[in-house]
Amino acid sequence: MRVDAGPQNFQKPIRIIITSVSGVTMKKFLLIFALAAAVFSGLPLAWGEEAPEAEPVKPPEEAAAGPGDAKPSVPASRKRVLDISIRGTISEKQAMSAFFFQPGEQADLLGLYRLFQRARRDDSIQSVLLRLGPVDAGWGKCEELRAILADFRGSGKKVTVWLPLATNREYFIASAADEILMPPAGLLLTLGLRAEVTFFKGLLDKVGVEAEIVHIGEYKAAGEPYTRNEMSPQFRETLEAMLDDVMASYVEGVSQSRGMTPEQFRQALDQGPYHAAEAQKQKLIDRILYLDEYITQVRETDKMEFVSQSLYEGAGANRPDFSSPFGLLNFLTQMLSPPSLIKSGNPKLALIYAVGPILMEESPGPFGGEEIVTANPLIKAFKEAREDTTVKAVVFRVDSPGGDVITSDLIWRAVDQTNQVKPVIISMSDVAASGGYYIAMPARAIVAYPTTITGSIGVLGGKFNLQKLFGLIGVNVDVVERGAGSGLFSMQHRLTEEETARMQRLLRQTYDLFLEKAAKGRNRKVDELAKAAEGRAWTARRALQLGLVDELGGLAAAIRLAKQHAGLKPDDLLEPLILPRPKTLFELLGGSLEDARSPWRPATPIQFPLPHLNTDLRLAFLLSERYVLLHMPWRFTIR
Repeated sequence: MRVDAGPQNFQKPIRIIITSVSGVTMKKFLLIFALAAAVFSGLPLAWGEEAPEAEPVKPPEEAAAGPGDAKPSVPASRKRVLDISIRGTISEKQAMSAFFFQPGEQADLLGLYRLFQRARRDDSIQSVLLRLGPVDAGWGKCEELRAILADFRGSGKKVTVWLPLATNREYFIASAADEILMPPAGLLLTLGLRAEVTFFKGLLDKVGVEAEIVHIGEYKAAGEPYTRNEMSPQFRETLEAMLDDVMASYVEGVSQSRGMTPEQFRQALDQGPYHAAEAQKQKLIDRILYLDEYITQVRETDKMEFVSQSLYEGAGANRPDFSSPFGLLNFLTQMLSPPSLIKSGNPKLALIYAVGPILMEESPGPFGGEEIVTANPLIKAFKEAREDTTVKAVVFRVDSPGGDVITSDLIWRAVDQTNQVKPVIISMSDVAASGGYYIAMPARAIVAYPTTITGSIGVLGGKFNLQKLFGLIGVNVDVVERGAGSGLFSMQHRLTEEETARMQRLLRQTYDLFLEKAAKGRNRKVDELAKAAEGRAWTARRALQLGLVDELGGLAAAIRLAKQHAGLKPDDLLEPLILPRPKTLFELLGGSLEDARSPWRPATPIQFPLPHLNTDLRLAFLLSERYVLLHMPWRFTIR
């Protein structure tokens, strides 16, 4: 649905008459309306170009476009530079409807992909100025951003990056551009790569907590952050191999883009960090000047205009009109039924997302504000894609370290059912390991970036024994029990040898099921695939050699394969269908609509002050709830 963008006066009074409404409904309506009035009252519209209507697009090179991606109706004689900013957390897609955000407010890969595709087809856009700030993204997402820039440059248009401050990841992205600019005081903090893992055993010993964790798979690491004070040889072997692979991708990407040999760039890394002037001498950047100087030069010399991302995307074009009852009705309809719910009869490509840890339910927990994966939304999403005759293929985008066993299996079933009807292609992001790999196994093909972390075919389980802690604080737990092994999962009981054997048997059965399904999905013998299992995680560079993935690449490569498996031609038009659908404001305020939408774990009072500690302690909380997990048992960040 589209809201007309005509001259509007948000200050006009509005009279609303409501009859026969329950108290609960009335409260929700008034709350929604009050928030809407506060958000939209007095906000001016951005006049200029009107946001174009949606039209089908061409995957893979021009795929994943959607509403707002059509070629703009502007005079071809106009020469413009599109001014884009990317900074902060890079998400896979917007968590809720874009109706509630100004264009450019949220940095998400899908939105950036579509924005660059639109600019690529726009004859008036001659180049892009990318203001690149500090980004919070894994190396896989950085590779996707590089691919987006490379594809745009492939059209003959130019990308210039303004880079006042950069670490390895920002420079990795920026190096894909034609030109890198830095102010005189700029800093290029490019160094060697480093992976750090936090171990908690010493802390647990001090407070009287004992981690009793059992694993199947030599490399599963068995929750080492809670049972050891340093890496085991297997853990270190895995991590060193990953660091080597990420470094190789980093060096190859930058050296090719900057016209250096790999040895030259490695030497430059060893000598960093750099001040702007020194970075220019090392040929790591191109020019030193202030941003306003660059903009003035382009305007005066090249006679080009600069257009902001917000204006280009049509900021305000979909703002509601509160000056009439029809405008108000339009606004409420969009809140309860976002534009993506209105289906066309065009052939479609379904893009289904699984982002975050895999959990059984959307219950409150210690990981406030992060996106999670649960079964029901994805089951509904795949059912919709499976039964919609206009959907020709599915791309399943996975960015998950895994989690709950049962939930992973339920999602596996939904993927398998759909793949039997129409092709499902997996596109892996930063990580798709353990449970994240489990849900990817039934697909026709798996595509991943070279630095994607995947595999980790293994299982772990256990609990935390609080007996000593209770003793230290003067708490006594008295027990009455019936039946052998009733304390298997009790936090006031230490596992006996017999109970440990029971746990290992349970985990072995889960591991065998995982391995069997992996072998079937990859069309390999169990004994053959077992060599790549044992709980070991791999980068996709090595996973490709082991047969765990089929191709290295990003979203465009996955869309190309989806069309190929669907028997379509490369230039056939497909319209994107994004699933699960974003949550509306109504749902975020406590409403409930039966729809397959991305769950969002609510914030809770349990927050830890140290950076990333919430994520580091995730396994401890998950084990206390589920006992058996398909989850990467450690977290590390390569910087």
